[in-house]
Amino acid sequence: MKDMKNRLYDCIGNIDDDIINETEKEISKRLRTNNRKFAYFAYGAAACVLLAAMVISVTSVIKNSGEESRWPTKEITGTPGTAEEIPSMPKWDELSVSEKYIFMNFNGKLYDSRIAKLQPGQIGDSLGKTEIYGIDFYTEEKHYINGDVYTLDGISENCALAVKIEGEEDFFTYVNSYYKPDTLGQFIYDLNLRENMDFGSVWYYVEKSGKYTTIEFVDVPSSAVWDMLLSDLSIENVKDYDSHMFINKISISVNIPVLGYKNISLGVTEDGYLTTNILATGKAFFIGENKAKDFEKYITENCQGYEIVYTGTDTSVPE
Repeated sequence: MKDMKNRLYDCIGNIDDDIINETEKEISKRLRTNNRKFAYFAYGAAACVLLAAMVISVTSVIKNSGEESRWPTKEITGTPGTAEEIPSMPKWDELSVSEKYIFMNFNGKLYDSRIAKLQPGQIGDSLGKTEIYGIDFYTEEKHYINGDVYTLDGISENCALAVKIEGEEDFFTYVNSYYKPDTLGQFIYDLNLRENMDFGSVWYYVEKSGKYTTIEFVDVPSSAVWDMLLSDLSIENVKDYDSHMFINKISISVNIPVLGYKNISLGVTEDGYLTTNILATGKAFFIGENKAKDFEKYITENCQGYEIVYTGTDTSVPE
């Protein structure tokens, strides 16, 4: 293969050096890991691997006194932490159009395809035309196509855009994985998360008798998440995110269909940080230890939990 950095410079163009270097590191991680879901797009949404790293590498457990679990068991086919085998990479002609053309450089920002089709009511104002491009994994040939760019209704163009690729009827979501909000409020507002985000299971990690156990809570009200974790809009985004080792004690499954995200993570650390991989790159907000403990107490005392027992070779937890 060509030198990784040279390929990135050739393909991306006028993107800041910091973004090139960060993307280069994440591509290298992607190619070394067995991540089936994103293997087809190793040269596109490279920053997305931070999500897997955050949850798989630093998802933590908490200790209890070793007593018998007070939750009933729930069997899941799978083995926690088992990596999937990477399938053969598809040929260029086997990919869909949004899988082929995954890069978009627009107004000085690098966007990548989320392979998510949009509905007409989600499309906002026209912003003009641009060139979209991708790389044939086998030949390393660059392919270009034109696209019409639109805002996404209710979402800041700094976060995501809607694109209609030339010759296609559908609109697709392209996200700016390097978006960094100043505050939690800006993050919620820019992505219109009140309207666009919904929650799934809440995963609580426990050490029992020297073994790690996962408790799944399936009925945690959305209002509890908003009121207990997301209510202080003034909290600042941690500036030196990469210098921290955020260890999630609780992970909340999050879906944002308009952005093409399913089963990603909103995490709570024991020392009081709210973490997330929404828009791929990690973000953290210090909500305080008391709020973290209050949320932990709420779910363990008020919500239905199940101790997960793995019984096979496949598993799915928040990414």
